[in-house]
Amino acid sequence: MVALDTIREQIVAEVLGLVEILAEPIDRLKSISDPFEKAYDAVYRLVTTLKEEYENLRKTYDSAKSLLNEIFGIKGTKSFPRKIAEGSCGDGYYPSNIGNTPPGIDLEINVGDKLVAPFTGTVKNSGQTQVTIELSEEMPHTEIVIDHVDLLNDVLESGMVSKGLELGTVTDSGCHPNAIHLAMRRIGTEEYIDPTDYIEKPAVNGSTVFLNRGCDEYLLILRNNVIAGPKPLVGRSEETDENPARPEEPELGDLDHISGFGVMDYKHQGRIMGNSTIKGRVKQG
Repeated sequence: MVALDTIREQIVAEVLGLVEILAEPIDRLKSISDPFEKAYDAVYRLVTTLKEEYENLRKTYDSAKSLLNEIFGIKGTKSFPRKIAEGSCGDGYYPSNIGNTPPGIDLEINVGDKLVAPFTGTVKNSGQTQVTIELSEEMPHTEIVIDHVDLLNDVLESGMVSKGLELGTVTDSGCHPNAIHLAMRRIGTEEYIDPTDYIEKPAVNGSTVFLNRGCDEYLLILRNNVIAGPKPLVGRSEETDENPARPEEPELGDLDHISGFGVMDYKHQGRIMGNSTIKGRVKQG
């Protein structure tokens, strides 16, 4: 008769043998998954590194943006209207308030044109064709009010708009030329701000203005047209010295020996006129 302990040992041995048999394919699956685990770890480390670099880049951008704002002041996007509308509704300058609009400025833009947001912020309809944007980044505690614009449905539903992205469509202001009205104020107050300084200055049709200065000669050129200047410099070499010959300086050496006088040399401290320098000696008693 077989002992009970022996039977138990046989059962345990058989079970362990079955476990080893079943574990073998599982071990193979583990070896197959190892490359995927390594790839996952590599991708995870890459994503973590990219995230850290993005944060560093964002901080650098914010610092540079803050520095530029300190130097040049806060400005709206360049694609926002910039030309003051001077016409049938007045001169358009602050504090224009044609048609019971809040004090602001009138900016020229055609009916039906797409209007972009000058700044980033939360947006809402505050009138039939009036939009209010609460600025969130560059000028907190400040809001702008824009009249004569139909707000896009997508923007209205999201309640947010980003600087430079489409805000809506310009409507008829009843003025000639057509214009939108832009006002700026502190949130919760009637303290209005002149928005002129926060709008990019209008370009002069992409023209370059420069002053060509020679020896007592100059040219003021605007859009390739000579605006002012005594005579053209075309065909003349800037390196040619056409000044009249200077007379030799008088001999003043004997003055150095006159008792009671001293001589101060101001040879290199004269006034500049054209390309000439006034030279001379001054006697001091």
